[in-house]
Amino acid sequence: MARYKIQDIIFRPLFWFLVLITIGAFSIHPIYNRTTFPSYYYVGADTNGYTQYPYNIFNGEFGSSRTPLYPLFLKLVYWGFNCDSILNEVEHTPQGTPVSDHIVQGEETCFYVVCFQLCLYILTLIPFYFACGKFLHHPVIHFTSVLLIGMLFLRYQWWILTEPLAITGSLLFLSLITFYHFHPTHGLSIGVGILTFFLIMLRPVFIYLLPLLSAFWLLRFFICPRDRQYSISGILTILLVISGLFGYAKMNLKNHQCYTISTTALNNHFIIIFQTDYYLRSSDAEILEYISNSPLNCKASKYILFNDLIERFGYDRIKCFIHTTIKDNLFDFAVFNIKRMWWEKDIYFFTPLYFLIAFEFLIMLCLGIYFKQFPWFHGILFFNIFTYLFVMYFGGIDCYERLIIPVMPIAILQLARHVDLFATINSGNTENTIKYLQNTL
Repeated sequence: MARYKIQDIIFRPLFWFLVLITIGAFSIHPIYNRTTFPSYYYVGADTNGYTQYPYNIFNGEFGSSRTPLYPLFLKLVYWGFNCDSILNEVEHTPQGTPVSDHIVQGEETCFYVVCFQLCLYILTLIPFYFACGKFLHHPVIHFTSVLLIGMLFLRYQWWILTEPLAITGSLLFLSLITFYHFHPTHGLSIGVGILTFFLIMLRPVFIYLLPLLSAFWLLRFFICPRDRQYSISGILTILLVISGLFGYAKMNLKNHQCYTISTTALNNHFIIIFQTDYYLRSSDAEILEYISNSPLNCKASKYILFNDLIERFGYDRIKCFIHTTIKDNLFDFAVFNIKRMWWEKDIYFFTPLYFLIAFEFLIMLCLGIYFKQFPWFHGILFFNIFTYLFVMYFGGIDCYERLIIPVMPIAILQLARHVDLFATINSGNTENTIKYLQNTL
């Protein structure tokens, strides 16, 4: 009896999916990583901000520029494995330099952090695998697309940055919202809201999930009468999340005199007006004089200069200075951002992404008109990427290529869904195709 159960497990696609992912995690990826990065563990310019987080989170102390979830994650790893603080000094070394030129201290602790990130990622792929099976009809497309996503985003789990947890959180979010769509429960509606709060505390760019989920619950409340009790749970959870974010901003006001979740967006806006020299057109003569006489007045010191200005003039005045400068140069500012997100060679992959979401919108529109109902799943995929790009555009993001990583699995799923859809249509069975579309709307 036990033998047959073991055989059943071995012949299941999920078993081989997990085997291949595990092999990729601990053999293929490290070899690849050794040939592309100067260190076994990839660290970036922001790593120090998390590894040397100067505040005691357990006493309710938080920083104004870094949200506390990833520093808390690192501290829990230190405590759980009884190891020293990670990376006493982390240097961001350009790609291609020899390994010997890049000395990373605390490599044993890095190993524990990466192992924990990998375990979370692989465990999240299990519900993600089942979630994808609910809207991908063909088993080969289902298995291949999830395996592709799993393998492609393994490399980021070796980063000592927020990207690993952001990718894991995005996959878990998509899994929960998919399970809710097919089998709504109070637990799932509440769980999606709680996960949203943790994602925002990980990376403030996930703030886009609040309007997305608010619209989702309101639409479900009015369009799906049977789900109203679950939609109410979702709406109440979102209200609690918003209250928690206001409370966190209040703590920043008390501790750092800035009423915001994070000063990163304002910092990125400052970098844009500083690099483009828009700030020279400002009418605030005192700040202009201070910048021109500052030894930090150079492109390489732009981050330090921003913090120096905050300390010298206060958050509110610098915020007014930056926003007024953007308002006075709104057209030039918009053109600069559009060029960055469309033509800049380092982020050329944005252009096909625009065509993909435009095609997704067309599919969503056609399905909605044909079946006379809102295509929920296509809507989730489309608005997830669309609102994310919207926040990136207006948030003054400094590093687009890193920030887009968490929603790239959704783009791959869109492609897989389109392949699955056209494969079903080309099967020649019209009745089966219509039934398939109705079941996965």
